Amino acid sequence: MSLRTIQLILIAMASVVAFAATDIFLPSLPGMAVYFNVSDELAQFALPIFLLGELLAALIWGVISDYLGRKPVILAGMIIFLLGTIICIFSTSIYVFLFGRFVQGVGAIVVPVVGWAAIQDLYPSDESAKIMAWVGGLISVGPMVAPAVGGYIDVNYGWRGSFTLLIIITILYLIAMFIVKFPVAHTATQRPSAIRTFKTYKTILSNPKFLSYVSLFAFLASGEWCYFAMVPFYFEDHLFVSPDHVGLYIALAASAYILGTLISPELLKRRNLDQVLGYGIYSGLIGACLLLIVYWVAPTYPFPITLSIGVYFIGAAMVWTCSVSRALQCFPHNKGAASAVRSIVCVTFFTLGSFAGSLMDDSTILHLAIFILATSLITLAIFKNRHIRSA
Repeated sequence: MSLRTIQLILIAMASVVAFAATDIFLPSLPGMAVYFNVSDELAQFALPIFLLGELLAALIWGVISDYLGRKPVILAGMIIFLLGTIICIFSTSIYVFLFGRFVQGVGAIVVPVVGWAAIQDLYPSDESAKIMAWVGGLISVGPMVAPAVGGYIDVNYGWRGSFTLLIIITILYLIAMFIVKFPVAHTATQRPSAIRTFKTYKTILSNPKFLSYVSLFAFLASGEWCYFAMVPFYFEDHLFVSPDHVGLYIALAASAYILGTLISPELLKRRNLDQVLGYGIYSGLIGACLLLIVYWVAPTYPFPITLSIGVYFIGAAMVWTCSVSRALQCFPHNKGAASAVRSIVCVTFFTLGSFAGSLMDDSTILHLAIFILATSLITLAIFKNRHIRSA
C-alpha cells in the first residue's frame, strides 16, 4: 500500500469520527431533555452549538495548515475534539454539555477544512473529484451507522455510552496518526499575519465562481440539518417510535449518501463534472417534492418520510463530491484557506438549517418539506447562473 493511500485512509478515518459525532446521539435527544430537566428546544441546541464551534474555528485551521502543513493541524484539531467529548460525558447540566459540544465542533471542523485541502494536495485536478466520491462513500458510513448505533447504545447503556465510544475511536485514531508519516507539502510560502490573512480571505470571498460552487452544497445541506434537528422529536413524540428505531430510520436516510457517492464516479466516466452536479440538484428537488406528497397522503408513516429524504440525500451527496473539487481548484496555492472559507459558508448554512429544525413545529412534516423544497429551488437557481454555466 502506498504512502499516499495510507494518508488518504487516515483522512477518511478522521472524517468518519468527526461526522459520526454530529448525529450518533440524535436518538438520545428526547431522553436527554428529560435527564437534564430542560425543554426539547434547549436540548436541540446540541446540534447548532456544535456547528457554531465549527464556524468560529474554521478560518484559523485553514491558514495554519497552509503554513505548518496538514498533519500537525489535523492532530491538534482531533485532540481538541477528544477534550470536548470528555466534557460531554462528565457534564452534569445541559449547559456544561452544550459547552462540550461547542469544543467538539472546534476540533471536528479540522477534518473538512484541512482534510479536504490535503486530498487536493494528494490528487490534483479533476482526479480529486473521483477521490472525493470514494471518501464521501466511506465517511457516509459514519452518519449512516451512527444513529443506529447510538439508538442501540441509548437503550442499553444510556446517552453517555455514545460519547464513550467516540473517545475510544478518537484515541485509536490519534495513535495511528502519530505513527504514520504524513509528508504533505506546505502550500503557503509566507508566515501568516493578520493583514496577509485578511487579504487572502478577501480574494477568496470575491471570487464568484468559488462562491457559486460552495453555495450549491451549502443550501442542500441546510435542508439535511433541518431534518436531523427536527425528525427525532417528530418520530418519538408524535409517531411514538422508540429511540433505537428512530436511529435506524435516520441511518436509512443517511445511507442514501453512500448511493449518491457511488453513483457520482460512475457518472463522471460518461459525463463532465458540471453535468453530474445538475443530476444531483434535480435529485434533491425530486426528494423535496416526494416529501410534500408524503405529507398529504401518509404523514404518520416513518418509512415513506425516510425514503423521500433519502432521495434528497442522494442528490446532496452527488453535489458534494463534485462541488468541493471545483471550488478548491479556484485557488491552487491557498487550498487550506479556500477550504476554510468553504467550510465557513457550509457550516453557516448547517447551523441555520439546524436552528430552523429546532424552531419548527415538530408535530408535522409540512414545514420540513417546504424548507427542503426551498433549498432545492435556490440551489437550482444558483446552478443556472452565469458563473457556473461558464466554468
